[in-house]
Amino acid sequence: MSEITKNIVIDSIEILPETGSIQIRQRTDIVEGNEIISSQNHRWVLTPGQDISDQEPIVKKVVDLFWSPKVIENYKRFREQESKKLDEPNQNIDLEQKLRQIQGK
Repeated sequence: MSEITKNIVIDSIEILPETGSIQIRQRTDIVEGNEIISSQNHRWVLTPGQDISDQEPIVKKVVDLFWSPKVIENYKRFREQESKKLDEPNQNIDLEQKLRQIQGK
Protein backbone atom coordinates (compact mmCIF):
# COMPACT_ATOMS: atom_id res chain seq x y z
CA MET A 1 0.00 0.00 0.00
CA SER A 2 1.28 3.46 -0.95
CA GLU A 3 1.82 6.23 1.55
CA ILE A 4 -1.00 8.78 1.78
CA THR A 5 -0.03 12.41 2.32
CA LYS A 6 -1.87 15.69 2.63
CA ASN A 7 -0.36 18.71 0.86
CA ILE A 8 -1.65 22.23 1.52
CA VAL A 9 -0.48 25.08 -0.69
CA ILE A 10 -1.57 28.62 -1.48
CA ASP A 11 -1.80 28.34 -5.24
CA SER A 12 -3.38 31.66 -6.21
CA ILE A 13 -3.15 35.23 -4.95
CA GLU A 14 -5.02 37.92 -6.88
CA ILE A 15 -5.11 41.65 -6.27
CA LEU A 16 -8.32 43.48 -7.14
CA PRO A 17 -7.19 46.91 -8.38
CA GLU A 18 -10.48 48.74 -7.77
CA THR A 19 -10.53 48.05 -4.03
CA GLY A 20 -7.04 46.78 -3.21
CA SER A 21 -8.59 43.58 -1.86
CA ILE A 22 -6.55 40.40 -2.12
CA GLN A 23 -8.16 37.08 -3.02
CA ILE A 24 -6.39 33.94 -1.84
CA ARG A 25 -6.97 30.36 -2.89
CA GLN A 26 -5.56 27.48 -0.86
CA ARG A 27 -5.54 23.99 -2.35
CA THR A 28 -5.48 20.82 -0.27
CA ASP A 29 -4.43 17.66 -2.10
CA ILE A 30 -4.62 14.13 -0.75
CA VAL A 31 -1.89 12.14 -2.49
CA GLU A 32 -1.47 8.39 -2.61
CA GLY A 33 1.93 7.47 -3.99
CA ASN A 34 2.35 9.91 -6.89
CA GLU A 35 -1.36 10.29 -7.63
CA ILE A 36 -3.68 13.01 -6.35
CA ILE A 37 -6.77 11.17 -5.16
CA SER A 38 -8.61 14.20 -3.79
CA SER A 39 -8.31 17.96 -4.11
CA GLN A 40 -10.22 20.75 -2.43
CA ASN A 41 -10.02 24.55 -2.69
CA HIS A 42 -10.64 27.09 0.04
CA ARG A 43 -10.90 30.80 -0.85
CA TRP A 44 -10.99 34.00 1.14
CA VAL A 45 -10.60 37.74 0.63
CA LEU A 46 -8.55 40.22 2.63
CA THR A 47 -9.43 43.90 2.55
CA PRO A 48 -6.92 46.75 2.96
CA GLY A 49 -6.17 47.41 6.59
CA GLN A 50 -7.46 44.03 7.77
CA ASP A 51 -5.46 42.13 10.42
CA ILE A 52 -3.21 39.63 8.63
CA SER A 53 -1.39 38.20 11.66
CA ASP A 54 -2.83 34.72 11.05
CA GLN A 55 -1.93 34.62 7.33
CA GLU A 56 0.81 32.55 5.70
CA PRO A 57 4.19 34.30 5.11
CA ILE A 58 3.66 34.51 1.32
CA VAL A 59 0.34 36.32 1.84
CA LYS A 60 1.97 38.72 4.32
CA LYS A 61 4.67 39.53 1.75
CA VAL A 62 2.08 40.37 -0.90
CA VAL A 63 0.15 42.53 1.56
CA ASP A 64 3.35 44.35 2.61
CA LEU A 65 4.17 45.05 -1.04
CA PHE A 66 0.73 46.23 -2.05
CA TRP A 67 -1.12 47.77 0.91
CA SER A 68 0.44 51.19 1.16
CA PRO A 69 -1.19 53.81 3.39
CA LYS A 70 -2.70 55.30 0.21
CA VAL A 71 -4.31 51.96 -0.78
CA ILE A 72 -5.78 51.58 2.72
CA GLU A 73 -7.14 55.14 2.67
CA ASN A 74 -8.62 54.65 -0.82
CA TYR A 75 -10.35 51.49 0.39
CA LYS A 76 -11.86 53.35 3.36
CA ARG A 77 -13.21 56.01 0.97
CA PHE A 78 -14.57 53.30 -1.35
CA ARG A 79 -16.43 51.69 1.58
CA GLU A 80 -17.84 55.05 2.67
CA GLN A 81 -19.13 55.73 -0.86
CA GLU A 82 -20.73 52.28 -1.07
CA SER A 83 -22.40 52.79 2.33
CA LYS A 84 -23.83 56.12 1.18
CA LYS A 85 -25.33 54.44 -1.89
CA LEU A 86 -27.19 52.02 0.38
CA ASP A 87 -28.55 54.90 2.47
CA GLU A 88 -29.89 56.87 -0.52
CA PRO A 89 -33.69 56.84 -0.94
CA ASN A 90 -35.10 54.48 -3.56
CA GLN A 91 -31.82 52.57 -3.72
CA ASN A 92 -32.93 49.78 -1.40
CA ILE A 93 -34.59 46.88 -3.19
CA ASP A 94 -37.85 45.56 -1.76
CA LEU A 95 -36.95 41.88 -1.87
CA GLU A 96 -40.51 40.67 -1.53
CA GLN A 97 -41.59 42.85 -4.45
CA LYS A 98 -38.63 41.67 -6.54
CA LEU A 99 -39.48 38.03 -5.76
CA ARG A 100 -43.11 38.58 -6.83
CA GLN A 101 -41.86 40.11 -10.11
CA ILE A 102 -39.62 37.12 -10.75
CA GLN A 103 -42.44 34.71 -10.00
CA GLY A 104 -44.80 36.66 -12.27
CA LYS A 105 -47.30 37.49 -9.54
